[in-house]
Parts: sequence; structure tokens; C-alpha cells
Amino acid sequence: MRKLWLLLAVPIIVLDQWVKWWVPKVLAHDSLSSVIMRSKSFLPGVNLTYTENTGAAFSMLDGGAARWFLVAVSTLAVVFIILAVCKRWIPSLFGIISIACVLGGAAGNLIDRAARGYVIDMFEFSFVNFAIFNVADVFITVGGACFCLHLILEMRKKEPDAALEKDPGGTGDED
Repeated sequence: MRKLWLLLAVPIIVLDQWVKWWVPKVLAHDSLSSVIMRSKSFLPGVNLTYTENTGAAFSMLDGGAARWFLVAVSTLAVVFIILAVCKRWIPSLFGIISIACVLGGAAGNLIDRAARGYVIDMFEFSFVNFAIFNVADVFITVGGACFCLHLILEMRKKEPDAALEKDPGGTGDED
């Protein structure tokens, strides 16, 4: 069970990097000239739109100066997640799967930011004005939401134990 995080995170990284390699090829206007990007319908309500995001989510901290700050923050997050899994700080399978999704996404975007200076984004909703995002962003968001749910469930499991510690006899008297 403990190696599951690696078996999940690595394919997420590979999928993310492959899509970031594939999308510019699909959107290239003419393979002989410089690559001119355009938007193309992908699924109903979703377009492929190539963008280079030099900032964080929703282009916050946009600009070249933020690059190394974001690389450092991402690196610390990746190292902390690996440490948390290896030290068995995350007790449940659901928690490990959730954090592995975050790890895969964070590492995918970290690779872009460190190698290129920007993160390639490509999925754009055509029915709502929302940020353009990538595969890594999806796994970070879904994995992060699931990990928050995991934390809530773990806290709920411990609540009855805390009540028993206060009143081990179960009499309801606190004094």
C-alpha cells in the first residue's frame, strides 16, 4: 500500500508532460513556420487553448521574478509530501491516494516552471469565464479537495476518542 503513491504520482507526471507536449502539436497552424497557436474545440464546452502561465494559479504572481520563488515553493511542497508519505504521517489509503494526486500535479507543474520558466495551460471552458488550466492543475485540485475530506474524516474519527479521554467512565461528569 505504501508504494501506491509512487505508482499513482509517476503516471500523473507522465500524462501531464505528454499532454503539454501534444497540445502545441495539435494547435500548430503550420508545421513549417513558427508555431502559431489557436483555440480548437476539444470536448463540448471545452477548448484546447495554448497559454504560457508565468505565474501561479489564475496568473497570480505573474512575471519572471516570481519564477524561482514558485519553483522553491513547489519544491518544498513536493519534498514535504514525499516526507509525509514515507514517514507514514498519512494513515489511510484514501489520504495517500489524494496526496499522490497532489504530488503528481505539483511535480508536473514544477518541471515546466523549472525547465521553461512557465507552465503550459491548455483547457479552457467555453461556457464560463474561468482560468485556463492543465492536467496537473486538475490533479492538484481534485487531490487537494479529497485530502481535505480525508482530514475532516480523520478528525471525526478522533472526536469520540477525545470525549472518552475527558470522561473515561462515560458518566458525563467532568469534575
